[in-house]
Amino acid sequence: MDAAAKLGYTPNAIARSLISNRSGLVAIALDSESNPMYDIQSRTLALEIQKTRWAGCALPY
Repeated sequence: MDAAAKLGYTPNAIARSLISNRSGLVAIALDSESNPMYDIQSRTLALEIQKTRWAGCALPY
């Protein structure tokens, strides 16, 4: 680990996800134009996801 620190190595999240078969990403696709409540729900869900080790991604549908 000392050699990695000296070289300024930082782990690559994409490479790690290829090895582990886990991306750590939660994607949300909602049609917010048909129901404005979806916007509130998706924002609340994104805030809750941020509290965990997972990464959130809200996608317009």
